[in-house]
Amino acid sequence: MDIKIGDHKFSFMPLTYDVPDRDLNLFLEQQDKRVIQKWYCDGTPSAPSPLIQKFKAETNLLLYAPLDPGVSPIDFDYKPSLRQKKEVARMHARIIKGTGLIDRTLLNALLQKVFGGAEVVIPWADIFAKFGTGHSVQVVSRVVYRRFAMMDLKSKEGRVILSVPIGGRHFVLKTAECTEDGPRLLTQFGVWSDATFEGPFTLPDTESARALRQEWSKWRKSEIKKQQKALKKETERLKEEEKALKEEGE
Repeated sequence: MDIKIGDHKFSFMPLTYDVPDRDLNLFLEQQDKRVIQKWYCDGTPSAPSPLIQKFKAETNLLLYAPLDPGVSPIDFDYKPSLRQKKEVARMHARIIKGTGLIDRTLLNALLQKVFGGAEVVIPWADIFAKFGTGHSVQVVSRVVYRRFAMMDLKSKEGRVILSVPIGGRHFVLKTAECTEDGPRLLTQFGVWSDATFEGPFTLPDTESARALRQEWSKWRKSEIKKQQKALKKETERLKEEEKALKEEGE
């Protein structure tokens, strides 16, 4: 299947990253948008005030430049060299030219128009229903880039990964307990307990975003069938081995 971004046409396939990949992990960390907020039980104004109710996550591109000779793709301490940075800049320039645009700002705007972004809603009502208003809480809202949102674009300009956000996750840190004598800190770092909330969120609803999800869904179903077949085969092998061991022990 092909995807058109401006005047540039890309072929793509769903991406899995089971094997550690330094560049991809760094890319995900950079995209990992976080919104940190605090609510206080002692009457101190929340930070920020008022509390943020929702935020938008954008589509992003990762451009791969060849690693320097001798560098392992799983060397997470390695920093991109000047040569790699220049190569990524050249790739950006070639892609921008191919899309008929003039700079990265316009390319990013076009990506958001073509693929959209996820609107992540912070479920304050659910958070307070669980923790009550008798605790100070810190909420870290984070965009989740799931596997099927990652697409490997087959570009003549080089290896390009497209990441379309499709959800959000919220982690709640209970920091203090409200008492008559004022807030009592629970621990130095707070307490994590049953404090993960999913969504709600709005999926990107552009034609291209829907096409990506449909393509991934077909691919993932075929992968599941392959895994089920392999598991069945392995189960049968283990049963035969177990049977042979029993016969040997008799």
